[in-house]
Amino acid sequence: MSKRTEEFRSAWMLLTRIPLARDRYGREEAGGNAAQKTVTASPAERVPLAKTVWAWPVIGGLIGAFSALLILVLVLAGVDLSLAVLWVVAAQFLITGALHEDGLMDAADGLFGGRNPERRLAIMRDSRVGSFGVLAGVLASLGKWSAYLAICRTASFDMVQTVLALAAAAAFGRLGMVQVLSLSRPARSNGMASGIIVAKDKCVPPILISLVIGLGVGVIPTAMALLASGLLAMGVARYAQQKIGGYTGDILGATAIIIELATLTIYSATGGDCL
Repeated sequence: MSKRTEEFRSAWMLLTRIPLARDRYGREEAGGNAAQKTVTASPAERVPLAKTVWAWPVIGGLIGAFSALLILVLVLAGVDLSLAVLWVVAAQFLITGALHEDGLMDAADGLFGGRNPERRLAIMRDSRVGSFGVLAGVLASLGKWSAYLAICRTASFDMVQTVLALAAAAAFGRLGMVQVLSLSRPARSNGMASGIIVAKDKCVPPILISLVIGLGVGVIPTAMALLASGLLAMGVARYAQQKIGGYTGDILGATAIIIELATLTIYSATGGDCL
């Protein structure tokens, strides 16, 4: 199996709960708790997660494109658009295990509920969800439902642009995680994110992949989305550095949600008339 294929499989297991085919040793490769592991075809062939970051926008794009196509299928089957979008958002939770939403809620509880870095990190590791986390989760879910609905109702988008808009937004969200990794350092010496150290030049492939997906929507809105993702990633990285000393997996998940929603907002506001 090629190196790139192994890296993609590793990224897939990190970001989704969808099982893959059995590997050459008969083990079933699946998502679930694989976010805290490396993926191997054999015990000797480890794939560091830092080498998989190029594939994160690809996987995000696939999830976004699938979501758009599923909305179309449901609408063609007679389901009202707003209800179809609701079911698709729920389906995304199953696909990803609500990985990013969980990170957003934990980050909200920790960053806004703790009085010092140690307490904030402890809260973020607590499996219980507080009021800030609940509010963040509800707002994120409502935001995605509203944004998807707005995109689907944007008159200047044709069907292909609608699919690409949802795909590009999800890709830019995952790109944002890579950017935060390249701009900051781990807040902990252990944990899933502590071993993912990404140099700034490793952002280039994810940026190019996200741009390629987004250019089908429009040059100007996609350039705006790229700028927004960079600025938001810088803001998140700096804020996390001040509050807890760097990034955690929860910070990365929160980044993905924030940037995806921002990209959807940009596409909805600018429409499909911009080159």
